[in-house]
Amino acid sequence: MKKYKSKKPLMATALLAIAATFSFFSYKESHAQELVISAQDGKFQRVNGATTIPNPLVSDSLVVIDPSPTQPKVIAKLDAGFEQSIAGPPQSIALSPNHEFIIAGAASKVVDAKVVNNPILQLITFHNNTLTPVQSITLKSVVNGVAISPDNSLAVACGLDGILYVFHIHKNANTYTLEPLQPIPLSKGRLASAQFTPDGNWILVSRRDQGGIAVLSVKNGQVVATPTILSSGLAPYTMAISNNGHWAVVSNVGLAGLPDFNPKTSVGDVNSITLYDLSSFPFRAIEMDTTPSIPEGLDISEDGKWIAIQAMDGSFLPSNAKGHTKNGKVLLYYNQNGHLVKSSEIPSGTAGQGVAFADHGQKLYVQHNVEHQLAIYNRKGGKLVDSSQRISLSAGPVAIQSRP
Repeated sequence: MKKYKSKKPLMATALLAIAATFSFFSYKESHAQELVISAQDGKFQRVNGATTIPNPLVSDSLVVIDPSPTQPKVIAKLDAGFEQSIAGPPQSIALSPNHEFIIAGAASKVVDAKVVNNPILQLITFHNNTLTPVQSITLKSVVNGVAISPDNSLAVACGLDGILYVFHIHKNANTYTLEPLQPIPLSKGRLASAQFTPDGNWILVSRRDQGGIAVLSVKNGQVVATPTILSSGLAPYTMAISNNGHWAVVSNVGLAGLPDFNPKTSVGDVNSITLYDLSSFPFRAIEMDTTPSIPEGLDISEDGKWIAIQAMDGSFLPSNAKGHTKNGKVLLYYNQNGHLVKSSEIPSGTAGQGVAFADHGQKLYVQHNVEHQLAIYNRKGGKLVDSSQRISLSAGPVAIQSRP
């Protein structure tokens, strides 16, 4: 920034500096509260590797958490008029950058004592610590991963029919609505997750069944698929992009992520994550690293230096199965300018779901699905340490996001 010599009196200059500082902090303060959102599926309970429906049923729910470093707490909860499912990646909810609304896919409900997927996209406003459902749009397909553009003007949802559903977001007073735009076919199989780049110019979408990461451009509110498909491992699933826009990382859940997979044949074998360089176009996959089985949850720190995953390992298998483990694992990787270095590995819950960094990468929120709780881990340098702090939830958490 250039420095200019001022001819104003010292007092006037000081007053201007104070005013500017006050204005800056006032603006920052209105956007300063970091939030974590978590969705729970009340219709699912894993028991010794088997899927069961709780009796009595528990409502699906959505919570907003203030991740204060001293005392994290739930500040809002919605458990009526909201649907969620454990099916798909734990990125089926998205909080708007302005913290005023949430969109949610992966809906399901109980019909005749069976859980059935519901092809809807839900919009919930968040105002004065109150969550209010305001819109539900029926689509041609069930959708999983969802994302909102940095300027709060666009939303996308990943269809199980291989189509990316695109929406324009309208604001009217204190409420929002979604307007469907032209859907974009991206794959012959299911899509999993989507993320906007921080500049809002690109969208990355993981093609779960067909493989590869689709790249779409965004210009003047128009979303267009490009011919570029980035390399991935088998069944690319969860995705995260650093706030500086330099790095992306995708978990590859392997055979367990494919539609014809039989869990009874699993032995808890390893899977992988892929690191991408987004600093220039064309984007490139630059490194892969091995993870324990089913790296379900994944996040990257704001500066792109730390990557956390939660892998089920063998904890999703029955206790008598080969490859069974009592717990899953949480792993921390250091991004050494494009080279992944595993720096920490600690036990987690049973068949856990998503993870989300908070407090500028100093804390990690981890979804313990079977245990119905969020666990909070501290990052001490390159090590993860269990803080022993837990946030109890009414059902198993299945999707999560943090937003500064």
